[in-house]
Amino acid sequence: MGTAPAVTASGANPTPALLVIDMQNTLVAMAHRASATVAAIAGLQARARAAGAPVVFAQQEDEELEPGTDGWRIVSGLAPAAGDRVVPKAAPDSVLGTELDAVLRAAEVDFGHGSPRMYGAPSAVSRSRGCTTD
Repeated sequence: MGTAPAVTASGANPTPALLVIDMQNTLVAMAHRASATVAAIAGLQARARAAGAPVVFAQQEDEELEPGTDGWRIVSGLAPAAGDRVVPKAAPDSVLGTELDAVLRAAEVDFGHGSPRMYGAPSAVSRSRGCTTD
């Protein structure tokens, strides 16, 4: 007797994705081990794209990170490629008040068994919640 495919919130045969959060010039400039973090995420991007997995960026927009400014832009080593999605956000939360959930569900992204591992510029909010990026 064979085993049935695992069924998750995304259904059978869900899709993995890479979610890149807050990797913008101003925020990365303040991050600990910024170069190593950018290099690690660039490697993950290459692997995700080679596997055909979606690459989705959550990009902060506020009075300190105004759209179109250099500080608002995603760091050059991680620039979105054709087919990548960029989801603007106005709060530290990448889901609340954004289209991120809809984007991931439309791509049938696998949320796995628990919280997804997220990579991005560490913030005071993420550190206070015990999140890690290394």
